[in-house]
Amino acid sequence: ELHAQVGAICRRVTHCELEDFDFDRTCDFGPTTPDGSLNLVGATLLMGTLEVVMDAIVMEGSSLWGEGAQPSEQTQPSSPARRFQHVFSVHQRLEKLVRDKPRKGRADRAAGAVGEPEASGAREQGKDA
Repeated sequence: ELHAQVGAICRRVTHCELEDFDFDRTCDFGPTTPDGSLNLVGATLLMGTLEVVMDAIVMEGSSLWGEGAQPSEQTQPSSPARRFQHVFSVHQRLEKLVRDKPRKGRADRAAGAVGEPEASGAREQGKDA
């Protein structure tokens, strides 16, 4: 039953767009606001889900899509490569949206919020010293 549910989630996610999850350029991703914190958590969860779906597409040879069930051409891209490309594209757009969204305040950078490479680089430099 769990295997079938994961397969169903994978099938549904492969034809979703980023806008289906209410993430767009107007979203607040500032961790100092309640909405921003909620959006950051949601974006992190969605990126993780998309990564799992990409893994499932790669391992599609297993029966993750369900017993004898193959995605239909009307609802999903026709090949595993195209499904992977679509999910990867959604993941990249979400990552870019979170990374490029301007943040307010110095504390946001120091906190190492999702998509802040400067903060992680600063922490790694501190380890070498």
